[in-house]
Amino acid sequence: MHGSPLVSIVLPYRHSCKTLRRCIDSINKQCFRKWELIAIDDNSHDGSRSIVDAASKNDRRIRSLDSSGCGIVDALNLGIQAAKSEIIIRMDSDDVMHPRRIELQFNFLNQKDDVDLVSSRVEYQALNESNFIGEGYSLYVDWSNQIISNEQINLHQFEESPFAHPSVA
Repeated sequence: MHGSPLVSIVLPYRHSCKTLRRCIDSINKQCFRKWELIAIDDNSHDGSRSIVDAASKNDRRIRSLDSSGCGIVDALNLGIQAAKSEIIIRMDSDDVMHPRRIELQFNFLNQKDDVDLVSSRVEYQALNESNFIGEGYSLYVDWSNQIISNEQINLHQFEESPFAHPSVA
């Protein structure tokens, strides 16, 4: 990639060795190629860091940072501060991106000067029974996928986040 990235993907992770490789692979499969990935280790002790280190050796767009803070908020803030782009793509280590996610969100944001955030519907699929979060999360996904207009977002914003975080740009 020549020049600065057009989007910065901020990916905090902790104890994610079972899902992190799949997550990074989905980022690498993006049609949109002018991205940087900022992967922030939130005090993992399970080998997750070695997955990110291996990926960063093969792809200069991937940067690895260590969070000295405590928790996901500190890790996210560190990633945002390190971002080279003004467009921040949010990702979680147990999620997978649709191959056109960045392309579609980037184009939408660039076509709409009055829009500062774009999100999408999401799909919840447990890899297996051991990582099934439960019926509550499945219900949240169903609910958030119905909140799509500005009016609905304004109406429901204080009940729960109407945006699934790993779908936000």
